[in-house]
Amino acid sequence: MFAERFVRARKASGLSMQALADQVGLSANAIKKYEHGDAMPSSSNLMKLAKALNVRSEYFFRPMKVEVQGIEYRKRASTPQKTLAKIHGDVLDQVERWYELLNFFPDSAKPIKEFMLPNELPALVDDYEDLEAIADTMRDYWGLGLNPIQDLVDTFESRGLMVILTHVDTDNKFDGLAGSIEDKPLIVISGSQNGDRQRFTLAHELGHLVLKGRLTDEMDEEKACNRFAGAFL
Repeated sequence: MFAERFVRARKASGLSMQALADQVGLSANAIKKYEHGDAMPSSSNLMKLAKALNVRSEYFFRPMKVEVQGIEYRKRASTPQKTLAKIHGDVLDQVERWYELLNFFPDSAKPIKEFMLPNELPALVDDYEDLEAIADTMRDYWGLGLNPIQDLVDTFESRGLMVILTHVDTDNKFDGLAGSIEDKPLIVISGSQNGDRQRFTLAHELGHLVLKGRLTDEMDEEKACNRFAGAFL
């Protein structure tokens, strides 16, 4: 348990083994042993590590509540790997706490529907002009009518989508991602965006979930999701 969480915290911090070792006055080899489960830090070193990684010491021993191996997500090509590691760590931490709250309040999960797509969606999409009709189909399926959607996050969550806001500093190189965790659809958006941009990103990421496996090779997925988002909103 400790080794897995320690690795996650270090990667989420953006620190290399050597950089972390330098901060806390240990050797990189000691950090490596902690990550491989070959050794445990003393209580004093544990406090130093927690401070350097900006987590509470109990974080390292928190029981794992959710399997996270299946997470997949889309990213900007320009997003550095170090930034993606920070986002990944933040997402997993928030998801764990989300499931922990559901365990405390299991009745709160009952009204949440399973995320489903309408049967009327076309199997293949080969024309950008078709995306407006697909967006209309989703709005009809969700009973949204023709008016602007007041609360997009609530709309998504009440229909089985997990929405996470990450405040990791991405230097404007990350907008959002779509994927799944524990077989539950997941959308993550950057907290550094303004409200209008967040709404568009949410709709864009929904487009990735709706259009997954439907676009022909000639279609650009990012462009298609932008067209979908504009029509959906």
